[in-house]
Amino acid sequence: MTSTIFAVAMALQTTTPWVDLPSETFAPAMATEDARAYDFWRGEWTTNWRPRDPEGLDFVREGTQLRQHVYTMLGGKALVEFGEPLEPDPTIASGRGISIRYLDGETGEWIMVQNWPNAGFDGLALTDQLMGPALRNRVQLYSHDAQRSTPDAPVVRRYTFSDIHEGSFRWEGASTFDGGTSWQTWTIIDLDRIATHAAPVNASTGWPGQHGDLLCPDQPHGAFDGLAGNWTVTLTAPDGTATTGRFEAARMLDGCAVGGLMMMDGHETLLIWSWSPILQHWVQFSLTDRPGERHSYAIARAGGEGADFHTAPDLVIASYQANFYDGFRTFIPSALARWRWSSMTDDRVTIDAETRLDSEADWSATGTYTLTRLTD
Repeated sequence: MTSTIFAVAMALQTTTPWVDLPSETFAPAMATEDARAYDFWRGEWTTNWRPRDPEGLDFVREGTQLRQHVYTMLGGKALVEFGEPLEPDPTIASGRGISIRYLDGETGEWIMVQNWPNAGFDGLALTDQLMGPALRNRVQLYSHDAQRSTPDAPVVRRYTFSDIHEGSFRWEGASTFDGGTSWQTWTIIDLDRIATHAAPVNASTGWPGQHGDLLCPDQPHGAFDGLAGNWTVTLTAPDGTATTGRFEAARMLDGCAVGGLMMMDGHETLLIWSWSPILQHWVQFSLTDRPGERHSYAIARAGGEGADFHTAPDLVIASYQANFYDGFRTFIPSALARWRWSSMTDDRVTIDAETRLDSEADWSATGTYTLTRLTD
């Protein structure tokens, strides 16, 4: 089975920054015009999030001010955006988030995955997803709105990226309650470029927006905080053969997640772990640099040592209107792959990978991942 927790990236080598690879390093399969439709967003931006004016017909002129850091990752396959307050303040529990965008080679549409936790809400653990086309200098993404929909009254969101110039562009958020007959715009975001490249990120500097545990200070959060740092990774197959790689991770989103980059076997994978208050499960998000391979999820009831992450393929967005949260509780009984966190200490983590032919078959070992912390 190709979808493994660490079906990852680049053989062990000298450490390089995680992000913002120059365009000439893009893999040929990712260098097409379609795959570069979002490159206008690379760099650092100030953003003005403008809600509707309750006393007028338009939107307020000055809304919430944020800073966006946007990087290329995975050999140019994906763009990763981090948002944080324009003037970082550890007492402000809002304005922190992440989104990941890439072109789905099978459908020819863009996929956007995001998590924006705020005070009183832990976020959606990278399960909030949209998809849609890039046409004539405009990108439009759609998704079922799981937080506001009911079975009798479905809601679909639309994000529109337009007015794209070298130093600015416009982002609108809208919703339809009648299947697209009418749309209600609920925010306009004006973005102005302040730098052509975002500052480099590595395991030492961490992800933008991580200033403590302001947003998610309490359990069940924190179960994977021990992953922060630099690790060597050894994958040992059942026959005893071993492959060695590297993992660099850091905490993110003010305590709501841990994420990093796995480099192994000539490929790389972005991995993020976060608690989902909607699913009441831990979520593992994974996206590799392999052309044509979509992101994937695995879910676990518990976090940390003893966690069992089972594949959840039906959790991935399939259409503009499908509710990808429907029936998620059937994923664990029907999962065909799982990863068991058998031990987790400050300096060593052991994860056993297993697969089975169908939901009635016994599990068979496919390998053991041993993470050993690197020390200075």
